Amino acid sequence: MSAPVIGKLGSWLSCASVKEEEIMQKIITQVFLILLIYLASTPAIGVVHSQDKSALVDNLNVILSKQKEDQPGVSVLVKKNNEIIYQLSKGLANKVNNNSISSHTGFRIGSISKPFTALAIMKLVEQKKLSLDDQITKYIQELPTGWEDITIKHLLSHRVYISDDFFSDSNLNLVNSSTNQDVIKFISSNMIKVKPQAFDKAIYCNSCYVLLAEVIAKVSGVSFSEYLSENIFVPANMKNSYIVEKGVTIKPNDALNYAKTESIFGIRQYTTGAMAQVSSIEDLNNFIVA
Repeated sequence: MSAPVIGKLGSWLSCASVKEEEIMQKIITQVFLILLIYLASTPAIGVVHSQDKSALVDNLNVILSKQKEDQPGVSVLVKKNNEIIYQLSKGLANKVNNNSISSHTGFRIGSISKPFTALAIMKLVEQKKLSLDDQITKYIQELPTGWEDITIKHLLSHRVYISDDFFSDSNLNLVNSSTNQDVIKFISSNMIKVKPQAFDKAIYCNSCYVLLAEVIAKVSGVSFSEYLSENIFVPANMKNSYIVEKGVTIKPNDALNYAKTESIFGIRQYTTGAMAQVSSIEDLNNFIVA
């Protein structure tokens, strides 16, 4: 699980028992989100009253007291403005070698990978190496003519309708060991209809961010993972962050799914841009600072 940044509040919760794109512990997630919204809406501007902090810390301690040390665990950091209000890591990242979770433990952060892809795109825009109004077919020429109306901006804002998306539930049989090229090949079928959505419409789109990862590689001249490492992870002091792509495995001290396997419901996922990033709470905090 991971909670997004709310205003200047950055809270990052990751579980070793995570299926990417699906929440495995919904009740705990809801409790955390309620607490985060409560914290973000405190009346003081730029200040969290000591009473409010104390109540938040007490509530988090109650929730996390239920976490067993010998079970797949969590890593939590709550921050408002420049102050870390709460930080705790508890449980196991790997049950086979009995690795405990710490603030340095990397977790697959699922769709929280997308903001990093978006930032990489915007850095290239800032450098005038591409434009938000560029057609995606300018960079990925395998896409058929139906994609000519789709721009970088459409992809970034999830404003693309795809009649049969690679990541739909009905296509789960395709996902195992798939790569970005598999996604592009699938959505390039002339049988699949695609169109841009109106500016006030959106459909959540993993394929859109896979395409953006490929644009980053094409424009930068290095792989997507290399670009993120050189231009985001290293400058932001994100020492425990990397991309799990084909040929890359989770590092020995990082969190496994259910603390015992790299696969997610028997599936190994290697598509990048929409997911596949590994980061620790320490790294995510450093990113907020940067």
